[in-house]
Amino acid sequence: MDNIWFTSDTHFSHRNICNKELSSWANARYRTFNSIEEMNERIINNINEVVGPQDIIYHLGDFSFGPRMEMYEIRKRIKCKRIRLVYGNHDTDIRRSKRLQGMFEWCKDYYQLKYKDIHDDNYYYHFILFHYPIASWQKQNHGSIQLHGHSHGNYKSPVLRQFDVGVDCHNFKPVSLNTILRFTALDELAAEGQLLENVGLPEPNSKQRRKVHNYTKKAKKLAQKFEEKEDENLA
Repeated sequence: MDNIWFTSDTHFSHRNICNKELSSWANARYRTFNSIEEMNERIINNINEVVGPQDIIYHLGDFSFGPRMEMYEIRKRIKCKRIRLVYGNHDTDIRRSKRLQGMFEWCKDYYQLKYKDIHDDNYYYHFILFHYPIASWQKQNHGSIQLHGHSHGNYKSPVLRQFDVGVDCHNFKPVSLNTILRFTALDELAAEGQLLENVGLPEPNSKQRRKVHNYTKKAKKLAQKFEEKEDENLA
């Protein structure tokens, strides 16, 4: 599982988000880097430290907001060869340029990721990938997880199984698929007033992964029961 990573809102070369002194925005959540160069270096190095050349990164939008040549140079410095981009609101230049799109394995507005559970060949995790957090999504009542960016940590989801993968939420680092499953499990457990041990671990152990799987299956079964009751009421 660790060969799949997620990130969003890197905003390479974007002066308005780098720090308050450089920004022309009146009110925003600014980062605290001393310069654009420092911000770019930090995020690039963080990616290269954990993501391998043949790993897959799903980037959920707002890759860069700088000159095109800087985009090319930044992309060259990221060792991962397989970056898949889900467009964000600041990716206008990439949308308009086939050459810029060529920096990525593919570019889409929205993507549904289906991933086989390593503990159960008959079960698949479903992820909905979109730049924005949304209120309702495909298979939401069957355990699917919505991954998003855009909010820079300012959005507090009112629902379970919704996860902000933006760099501002994760110390400017990408997030592994395992980490997302683990924190999704914590959401489920917290909703039932339970506590998961070893919450400080950066990655889930096999016991925690099984809990994710069991709670996802539980949500799916509950949804099926409700659907069966609705069918009976309609009959």
